Amino acid sequence: MMKILFPTDFSEVSLNALQYTIAFAKKIQAQIDLMHVFHLSIDQAGAMAPKNISDHIDESREALKDKLLKLKEEAPEGVIQETRVDYGVFIYQEVVDAAQSGHYDMIAMGTKGQHNMMEKVLGSVTSNTMLQAKCPVLAVPENCIFEGVNRIAYANDFHPNHSKAVQQLVDFAKALTAHIHFVHVNTGQMTKQIEDFSLSAGAPFKDFSIVDQTNVVDGLQQFIEEKDMDLLALFIPKRTLWERLFHFSVSKNLSLDSSVPILVFHE
Repeated sequence: MMKILFPTDFSEVSLNALQYTIAFAKKIQAQIDLMHVFHLSIDQAGAMAPKNISDHIDESREALKDKLLKLKEEAPEGVIQETRVDYGVFIYQEVVDAAQSGHYDMIAMGTKGQHNMMEKVLGSVTSNTMLQAKCPVLAVPENCIFEGVNRIAYANDFHPNHSKAVQQLVDFAKALTAHIHFVHVNTGQMTKQIEDFSLSAGAPFKDFSIVDQTNVVDGLQQFIEEKDMDLLALFIPKRTLWERLFHFSVSKNLSLDSSVPILVFHE
């Protein structure tokens, strides 16, 4: 059975994403493990005597475990299995490490728009998780409700190493009984070459669209709205830092603005 790691901060955005993920997991017959990462701020630690910090961390851990158990009890029986509370400063790194050591098939989490300049510069927890994780990451926008996944848009830029991501996506699509629509945003004048490539490609390019748009994010948003897509899938390669950061930038902007969940695959 597939395993999904769901990190939560107990916010409304996260709790809504959990409801989506529960329905998603039931559809693909997966189990969910809940996770929460906490830490003491500098102000909190500075206000305590050093000998009391350890006790405070232990007390906080137990209280947070109870909150996770309550979420488990409120979920349909059997969907949520394990719960864990970790202490760490960099939340996304704790999540990524837990997913890798626990051999999870997917990380799912909620996302919403940027709140402040620091988040705009450094990126949100979800954005950084999408960049660093080894497994696929599902980012669920706020207020998104699961109504089935019938149409998946896969944003393809003809990267030579995307075959693994395509196969993973095909497997997910089969479990969801969904149809994959391959789409490429043409920001230049390469339409003829792209069409020739799509016809000869080894991947299942039976349903392929080209969107002429100067901005990749705008082009994908346009395609999602016009074709009424239920989910957008992306591939982030690791071949070069520049290429990886470009794909991350696209993923980040989409996760902040998209009305549909984003599923990110890695090389």
